[in-house]
Amino acid sequence: QVCTFFIFGESLATPPSAPSMPEQFGASRVARVAMEQRKKKTDVVEPQVIDEDLLKKGVEDPTREDGDDWEPVDFPKVRSLRLSFLNIIEISSLNNFNSLLTLRLDNNIIDEIKNLDHLVQLQWLDLSFNNIRKIQGLSELVNLTDLSLYNNQIAAIEGLDNCTKLHVLSLGRNQIKDLKEIEYLRRFKGLRCVCLDKNPIENLESYRQHVLAYLDQLKYLDYTLIDPTEVQAAQQDYQHDELQELKDGEAAAKNRALEQEKKEAELKQLRKAFMDCTADLFQQLFSKEVEPENVTVLACYPGHKEDYKDKLNGHIKDLQHRLEPVNDKRLRKVASFEKAVFRAEQESEGEAKVLVKQFRSVKKIIFG
Repeated sequence: QVCTFFIFGESLATPPSAPSMPEQFGASRVARVAMEQRKKKTDVVEPQVIDEDLLKKGVEDPTREDGDDWEPVDFPKVRSLRLSFLNIIEISSLNNFNSLLTLRLDNNIIDEIKNLDHLVQLQWLDLSFNNIRKIQGLSELVNLTDLSLYNNQIAAIEGLDNCTKLHVLSLGRNQIKDLKEIEYLRRFKGLRCVCLDKNPIENLESYRQHVLAYLDQLKYLDYTLIDPTEVQAAQQDYQHDELQELKDGEAAAKNRALEQEKKEAELKQLRKAFMDCTADLFQQLFSKEVEPENVTVLACYPGHKEDYKDKLNGHIKDLQHRLEPVNDKRLRKVASFEKAVFRAEQESEGEAKVLVKQFRSVKKIIFG
Protein backbone atom coordinates (compact mmCIF):
# COMPACT_ATOMS: atom_id res chain seq x y z
CA GLN A 1 0.00 0.00 0.00
CA VAL A 2 2.75 2.41 0.89
CA CYS A 3 4.65 1.87 -2.33
CA THR A 4 1.54 2.38 -4.39
CA PHE A 5 0.76 5.46 -2.37
CA PHE A 6 4.16 6.96 -3.17
CA ILE A 7 3.61 6.41 -6.86
CA PHE A 8 0.19 7.97 -7.18
CA GLY A 9 1.21 10.87 -4.95
CA GLU A 10 3.80 11.91 -7.52
CA SER A 11 2.00 11.16 -10.83
CA LEU A 12 2.86 13.97 -13.23
CA ALA A 13 2.35 12.54 -16.71
CA THR A 14 1.10 14.68 -19.57
CA PRO A 15 -2.67 14.30 -20.04
CA PRO A 16 -3.89 12.95 -23.40
CA SER A 17 -6.39 14.73 -25.56
CA ALA A 18 -10.04 14.11 -24.59
CA PRO A 19 -13.41 14.13 -26.37
CA SER A 20 -15.76 17.10 -26.19
CA MET A 21 -18.08 17.69 -23.25
CA PRO A 22 -21.81 16.91 -23.77
CA GLU A 23 -24.15 19.85 -24.37
CA GLN A 24 -26.09 19.23 -21.13
CA PHE A 25 -23.57 21.23 -19.08
CA GLY A 26 -23.88 24.99 -18.80
CA ALA A 27 -21.68 26.95 -21.14
CA SER A 28 -20.82 29.47 -18.44
CA ARG A 29 -19.16 26.91 -16.15
CA VAL A 30 -17.29 25.29 -19.01
CA ALA A 31 -16.05 28.67 -20.19
CA ARG A 32 -14.88 29.60 -16.69
CA VAL A 33 -12.93 26.39 -16.22
CA ALA A 34 -11.49 26.59 -19.70
CA MET A 35 -10.28 30.13 -19.09
CA GLU A 36 -8.59 29.05 -15.86
CA GLN A 37 -6.84 26.26 -17.71
CA ARG A 38 -5.80 28.59 -20.51
CA LYS A 39 -4.00 30.76 -17.99
CA LYS A 40 -1.90 27.76 -16.97
CA LYS A 41 -0.86 26.64 -20.43
CA THR A 42 -1.59 27.38 -24.06
CA ASP A 43 -2.58 23.86 -25.16
CA VAL A 44 -5.92 23.44 -23.35
CA VAL A 45 -7.91 20.21 -23.37
CA GLU A 46 -11.63 20.91 -23.30
CA PRO A 47 -13.34 20.06 -19.96
CA GLN A 48 -15.58 17.02 -20.10
CA VAL A 49 -17.88 14.89 -17.96
CA ILE A 50 -17.86 11.17 -17.26
CA ASP A 51 -19.82 9.40 -19.98
CA GLU A 52 -20.42 5.78 -20.90
CA ASP A 53 -17.46 5.63 -23.26
CA LEU A 54 -15.02 6.84 -20.59
CA LEU A 55 -16.41 4.35 -18.08
CA LYS A 56 -16.08 1.41 -20.48
CA LYS A 57 -12.46 2.30 -21.25
CA GLY A 58 -11.64 3.02 -17.59
CA VAL A 59 -12.36 -0.43 -16.18
CA GLU A 60 -9.13 -2.03 -14.89
CA ASP A 61 -10.39 -4.98 -12.86
CA PRO A 62 -11.70 -7.48 -13.65
CA THR A 63 -10.52 -7.77 -17.24
CA ARG A 64 -12.43 -9.52 -20.01
CA GLU A 65 -10.90 -12.65 -21.51
CA ASP A 66 -11.61 -11.39 -25.03
CA GLY A 67 -9.90 -8.05 -24.31
CA ASP A 68 -13.00 -6.00 -25.20
CA ASP A 69 -14.36 -3.13 -23.10
CA TRP A 70 -16.92 -3.84 -20.40
CA GLU A 71 -20.56 -3.10 -21.16
CA PRO A 72 -22.74 -0.98 -18.79
CA VAL A 73 -24.75 -4.05 -17.78
CA ASP A 74 -21.56 -5.46 -16.20
CA PHE A 75 -20.55 -2.29 -14.30
CA PRO A 76 -21.84 -3.66 -10.95
CA LYS A 77 -19.07 -6.31 -11.14
CA VAL A 78 -16.24 -3.80 -11.61
CA ARG A 79 -13.70 -3.57 -8.76
CA SER A 80 -11.20 -1.05 -10.15
CA LEU A 81 -11.81 2.03 -12.30
CA ARG A 82 -9.26 4.53 -13.66
CA LEU A 83 -10.40 7.93 -14.95
CA SER A 84 -7.09 9.80 -14.82
CA PHE A 85 -5.81 12.62 -17.08
CA LEU A 86 -9.18 13.18 -18.76
CA ASN A 87 -9.89 16.81 -17.82
CA ILE A 88 -13.04 15.66 -15.98
CA ILE A 89 -14.93 18.60 -14.51
CA GLU A 90 -17.07 16.76 -11.91
CA ILE A 91 -17.70 13.37 -10.33
CA SER A 92 -20.82 11.76 -11.82
CA SER A 93 -22.28 8.70 -13.60
CA LEU A 94 -20.90 6.16 -11.10
CA ASN A 95 -24.30 4.90 -9.91
CA ASN A 96 -23.87 1.27 -11.02
CA PHE A 97 -20.38 0.68 -9.57
CA ASN A 98 -21.51 -0.68 -6.21
CA SER A 99 -18.67 -3.24 -5.99
CA LEU A 100 -15.91 -0.72 -6.66
CA LEU A 101 -12.84 -1.08 -4.43
CA THR A 102 -10.40 1.24 -6.23
CA LEU A 103 -11.22 4.54 -7.94
CA ARG A 104 -8.65 6.81 -9.63
CA LEU A 105 -9.79 10.32 -10.53
CA ASP A 106 -6.38 12.00 -10.37
CA ASN A 107 -5.08 14.70 -12.71
CA ASN A 108 -8.44 16.21 -13.65
CA ILE A 109 -10.12 19.56 -12.88
CA ILE A 110 -12.61 18.39 -10.24
CA ASP A 111 -13.42 21.12 -7.69
CA GLU A 112 -15.89 19.28 -5.42
CA ILE A 113 -16.07 15.79 -3.90
CA LYS A 114 -19.60 14.49 -4.42
CA ASN A 115 -21.74 11.61 -5.76
CA LEU A 116 -19.66 8.93 -4.00
CA ASP A 117 -22.03 8.05 -1.14
CA HIS A 118 -23.16 4.76 -2.70
CA LEU A 119 -19.59 3.43 -3.08
CA VAL A 120 -19.61 1.95 0.42
CA GLN A 121 -17.14 -0.83 -0.52
CA LEU A 122 -14.50 1.62 -1.76
CA GLN A 123 -11.08 1.15 -0.16
CA TRP A 124 -8.72 3.18 -2.35
CA LEU A 125 -9.52 6.68 -3.69
CA ASP A 126 -7.15 8.91 -5.63
CA LEU A 127 -8.24 12.53 -6.13
CA SER A 128 -4.76 14.00 -6.39
CA PHE A 129 -3.95 16.85 -8.79
CA ASN A 130 -7.39 18.45 -8.94
CA ASN A 131 -8.93 21.77 -7.79
CA ILE A 132 -10.60 20.56 -4.59
CA ARG A 133 -10.89 23.17 -1.81
CA LYS A 134 -12.77 21.23 0.87
CA ILE A 135 -12.80 17.63 2.13
CA GLN A 136 -16.45 16.56 2.00
CA GLY A 137 -18.78 13.94 0.52
CA LEU A 138 -16.90 10.99 2.07
CA SER A 139 -19.10 10.27 5.09
CA GLU A 140 -20.46 6.99 3.67
CA LEU A 141 -17.06 5.58 2.65
CA VAL A 142 -16.59 3.66 5.90
CA ASN A 143 -14.22 1.09 4.34
CA LEU A 144 -11.78 3.61 2.90
CA THR A 145 -8.16 2.79 3.80
CA ASP A 146 -6.13 4.82 1.27
CA LEU A 147 -6.98 8.41 0.30
CA SER A 148 -4.93 10.79 -1.81
CA LEU A 149 -5.83 14.48 -2.07
CA TYR A 150 -2.31 15.46 -3.03
CA ASN A 151 -1.88 18.74 -4.94
CA ASN A 152 -5.25 20.41 -4.39
CA GLN A 153 -6.30 23.63 -2.60
CA ILE A 154 -7.31 22.26 0.80
CA ALA A 155 -6.75 24.39 3.91
CA ALA A 156 -8.54 22.35 6.62
CA ILE A 157 -8.39 18.65 7.54
CA GLU A 158 -12.04 17.70 8.04
CA GLY A 159 -14.92 15.61 6.69
CA LEU A 160 -13.31 12.23 7.42
CA ASP A 161 -15.05 11.35 10.70
CA ASN A 162 -16.58 8.11 9.41
CA CYS A 163 -13.46 6.95 7.55
CA THR A 164 -12.17 5.20 10.67
CA LYS A 165 -10.19 2.56 8.72
CA LEU A 166 -7.78 5.03 7.10
CA HIS A 167 -4.21 3.73 6.84
CA VAL A 168 -2.75 6.11 4.26
CA LEU A 169 -3.58 9.79 3.83
CA SER A 170 -1.87 12.06 1.30
CA LEU A 171 -2.47 15.80 1.73
CA GLY A 172 0.80 17.10 0.33
CA ARG A 173 0.91 20.26 -1.83
CA ASN A 174 -2.18 21.89 -0.35
CA GLN A 175 -2.83 25.07 1.71
CA ILE A 176 -2.69 23.67 5.26
CA LYS A 177 -1.13 26.33 7.50
CA ASP A 178 -2.08 25.62 11.12
CA LEU A 179 -0.49 22.84 13.21
CA LYS A 180 -3.80 22.64 15.08
CA GLU A 181 -5.14 20.71 12.07
CA ILE A 182 -2.99 17.73 13.09
CA GLU A 183 -5.15 17.07 16.16
CA TYR A 184 -8.03 15.98 13.90
CA LEU A 185 -5.98 13.00 12.71
CA ARG A 186 -5.61 11.54 16.23
CA ARG A 187 -9.00 9.82 15.86
CA PHE A 188 -7.61 7.51 13.16
CA LYS A 189 -5.87 4.89 15.27
CA GLY A 190 -4.95 2.77 12.25
CA LEU A 191 -3.24 5.63 10.39
CA ARG A 192 0.27 4.57 9.39
CA CYS A 193 1.33 6.90 6.58
CA VAL A 194 0.69 10.64 6.26
CA CYS A 195 1.97 13.05 3.65
CA LEU A 196 1.83 16.79 4.40
CA ASP A 197 4.90 17.97 2.51
CA LYS A 198 4.80 21.18 0.44
CA ASN A 199 2.13 22.67 2.73
CA PRO A 200 2.80 25.98 4.55
CA ILE A 201 3.01 24.11 7.87
CA GLU A 202 6.08 22.25 6.62
CA ASN A 203 8.02 25.50 6.91
CA LEU A 204 7.26 25.82 10.64
CA GLU A 205 10.24 24.96 12.83
CA SER A 206 8.30 22.55 15.06
CA TYR A 207 6.37 20.85 12.23
CA ARG A 208 7.94 17.39 12.33
CA GLN A 209 8.18 17.25 16.11
CA HIS A 210 4.53 18.30 16.42
CA VAL A 211 3.30 15.60 14.02
CA LEU A 212 5.32 12.86 15.72
CA ALA A 213 4.17 13.94 19.18
CA TYR A 214 0.48 14.01 18.24
CA LEU A 215 0.48 11.01 15.87
CA ASP A 216 2.81 8.55 17.58
CA GLN A 217 1.39 5.54 15.68
CA LEU A 218 2.76 6.70 12.31
CA LYS A 219 5.34 4.62 10.43
CA TYR A 220 5.88 7.03 7.51
CA LEU A 221 5.78 10.82 7.34
CA ASP A 222 6.21 12.66 4.04
CA TYR A 223 7.46 9.54 2.25
CA THR A 224 10.20 8.79 4.82
CA LEU A 225 10.39 6.00 7.39
CA ILE A 226 10.10 7.31 10.96
CA ASP A 227 12.77 6.45 13.54
CA PRO A 228 11.03 5.21 16.74
CA THR A 229 13.55 7.08 18.92
CA GLU A 230 12.48 10.34 17.24
CA VAL A 231 8.87 9.62 18.21
CA GLN A 232 9.85 8.94 21.83
CA ALA A 233 11.79 12.21 22.02
CA ALA A 234 8.85 14.16 20.60
CA GLN A 235 6.47 12.53 23.09
CA GLN A 236 8.66 13.47 26.04
CA ASP A 237 9.78 16.96 25.11
CA TYR A 238 7.20 18.62 22.87
CA GLN A 239 4.27 20.50 24.48
CA HIS A 240 4.03 17.82 27.15
CA ASP A 241 1.37 19.52 29.31
CA GLU A 242 -0.83 20.48 26.38
CA LEU A 243 -0.58 17.02 24.84
CA GLN A 244 -1.34 15.34 28.18
CA GLU A 245 -4.42 17.52 28.60
CA LEU A 246 -5.57 16.46 25.15
CA LYS A 247 -5.01 12.78 25.97
CA ASP A 248 -6.96 13.13 29.24
CA GLY A 249 -9.85 14.70 27.35
CA GLU A 250 -9.83 11.88 24.81
CA ALA A 251 -9.78 9.26 27.58
CA ALA A 252 -12.75 10.94 29.30
CA ALA A 253 -14.66 11.04 26.01
CA LYS A 254 -13.90 7.36 25.43
CA ASN A 255 -15.20 6.46 28.91
CA ARG A 256 -18.39 8.41 28.26
CA ALA A 257 -18.86 6.58 24.97
CA LEU A 258 -18.36 3.21 26.70
CA GLU A 259 -20.89 4.14 29.38
CA GLN A 260 -23.39 5.16 26.72
CA GLU A 261 -22.78 1.92 24.84
CA LYS A 262 -23.34 -0.07 28.02
CA LYS A 263 -26.53 1.86 28.75
CA GLU A 264 -27.87 1.21 25.25
CA ALA A 265 -27.11 -2.52 25.56
CA GLU A 266 -29.02 -2.67 28.86
CA LEU A 267 -31.94 -0.77 27.32
CA LYS A 268 -32.00 -3.23 24.43
CA GLN A 269 -32.32 -6.15 26.85
CA LEU A 270 -35.06 -4.37 28.79
CA ARG A 271 -36.93 -3.68 25.57
CA LYS A 272 -36.93 -7.39 24.74
CA ALA A 273 -38.59 -8.02 28.12
CA PHE A 274 -41.03 -5.11 27.67
CA MET A 275 -39.43 -3.40 30.67
CA ASP A 276 -37.74 -0.49 28.92
CA CYS A 277 -40.22 1.85 30.67
CA THR A 278 -38.25 1.23 33.88
CA ALA A 279 -35.04 2.67 32.42
CA ASP A 280 -34.33 6.22 33.59
CA LEU A 281 -37.64 6.22 35.49
CA PHE A 282 -36.22 8.38 38.26
CA GLN A 283 -34.90 10.95 35.76
CA GLN A 284 -38.34 11.11 34.16
CA LEU A 285 -40.09 11.62 37.51
CA PHE A 286 -37.71 14.38 38.55
CA SER A 287 -37.03 16.16 35.27
CA LYS A 288 -36.86 19.97 35.23
CA GLU A 289 -40.26 20.11 33.55
CA VAL A 290 -41.90 18.08 36.36
CA GLU A 291 -40.00 18.94 39.53
CA PRO A 292 -41.46 22.02 41.32
CA GLU A 293 -38.82 24.74 41.65
CA ASN A 294 -40.10 25.97 45.02
CA VAL A 295 -39.54 22.50 46.51
CA THR A 296 -35.89 22.28 45.41
CA VAL A 297 -34.92 25.18 47.72
CA LEU A 298 -35.90 23.27 50.88
CA ALA A 299 -32.88 22.19 52.90
CA CYS A 300 -34.26 18.69 53.53
CA TYR A 301 -35.25 18.09 49.93
CA PRO A 302 -31.93 16.73 48.49
CA GLY A 303 -31.70 14.09 51.22
CA HIS A 304 -35.28 12.92 50.73
CA LYS A 305 -34.78 12.87 46.98
CA GLU A 306 -31.70 10.64 47.21
CA ASP A 307 -33.48 8.34 49.66
CA TYR A 308 -36.43 8.02 47.27
CA LYS A 309 -34.04 7.33 44.37
CA ASP A 310 -32.39 4.46 46.25
CA LYS A 311 -35.76 2.91 47.19
CA LEU A 312 -37.12 3.29 43.63
CA ASN A 313 -34.06 1.64 42.13
CA GLY A 314 -34.44 -1.21 44.61
CA HIS A 315 -38.07 -1.76 43.60
CA ILE A 316 -37.14 -1.64 39.90
CA LYS A 317 -34.40 -4.25 40.35
CA ASP A 318 -36.80 -6.45 42.32
CA LEU A 319 -39.43 -6.15 39.55
CA GLN A 320 -36.88 -6.97 36.85
CA HIS A 321 -35.64 -9.97 38.84
CA ARG A 322 -39.19 -11.37 39.26
CA LEU A 323 -40.08 -10.81 35.60
CA GLU A 324 -36.89 -12.37 34.23
CA PRO A 325 -38.02 -16.02 34.37
CA VAL A 326 -41.44 -15.03 32.97
CA ASN A 327 -39.79 -13.32 30.03
CA ASP A 328 -37.40 -16.24 29.45
CA LYS A 329 -40.40 -18.58 29.23
CA ARG A 330 -42.10 -16.22 26.78
CA LEU A 331 -38.99 -16.02 24.58
CA ARG A 332 -38.74 -19.82 24.49
CA LYS A 333 -42.36 -20.03 23.35
CA VAL A 334 -41.73 -17.43 20.64
CA ALA A 335 -38.65 -19.32 19.41
CA SER A 336 -40.60 -22.59 19.40
CA PHE A 337 -43.45 -20.97 17.44
CA GLU A 338 -41.07 -19.46 14.87
CA LYS A 339 -39.36 -22.83 14.44
CA ALA A 340 -42.74 -24.53 13.89
CA VAL A 341 -43.75 -21.91 11.31
CA PHE A 342 -40.46 -22.36 9.47
CA ARG A 343 -40.88 -26.15 9.45
CA ALA A 344 -44.44 -25.81 8.11
CA GLU A 345 -43.25 -23.47 5.37
CA GLN A 346 -40.55 -25.94 4.36
CA GLU A 347 -43.02 -28.82 4.25
CA SER A 348 -45.52 -26.75 2.26
CA GLU A 349 -42.82 -25.72 -0.19
CA GLY A 350 -41.74 -29.36 -0.59
CA GLU A 351 -45.32 -30.44 -1.30
CA ALA A 352 -45.72 -27.64 -3.83
CA LYS A 353 -42.57 -28.74 -5.65
CA VAL A 354 -43.86 -32.34 -5.82
CA LEU A 355 -47.22 -31.15 -7.22
CA VAL A 356 -45.50 -29.00 -9.85
CA LYS A 357 -43.30 -31.91 -10.87
CA GLN A 358 -46.33 -34.22 -11.17
CA PHE A 359 -48.19 -31.59 -13.22
CA ARG A 360 -45.29 -31.26 -15.64
CA SER A 361 -45.09 -35.05 -16.01
CA VAL A 362 -48.81 -35.32 -16.82
CA LYS A 363 -48.60 -32.35 -19.17
CA LYS A 364 -45.72 -34.01 -21.02
CA ILE A 365 -47.68 -37.28 -21.36
CA ILE A 366 -50.81 -35.52 -22.68
CA PHE A 367 -49.25 -32.94 -24.96
CA GLY A 368 -46.03 -34.73 -25.79
